[in-house]
Amino acid sequence: MQPPREFKDIQKLTRYVAALSRFISKFGERNFPFFKNLRRASSTKFYWDEVCNTAFEELKEYLSSPKL
Repeated sequence: MQPPREFKDIQKLTRYVAALSRFISKFGERNFPFFKNLRRASSTKFYWDEVCNTAFEELKEYLSSPKL
């Protein structure tokens, strides 16, 4: 899974994450940077900082690790 490269990629990511929300513990805390980024960015300006990248990597790790 690659990090988003444009505004539409962030929109897709947040849709997928929202669909999985009932299966993700601490959903709000884990995904807040993505939704905050949607509010901050416009469709003409792409914004992806280190906080978003860290949250993205943690989400990938969480989704790929086996649960008890």
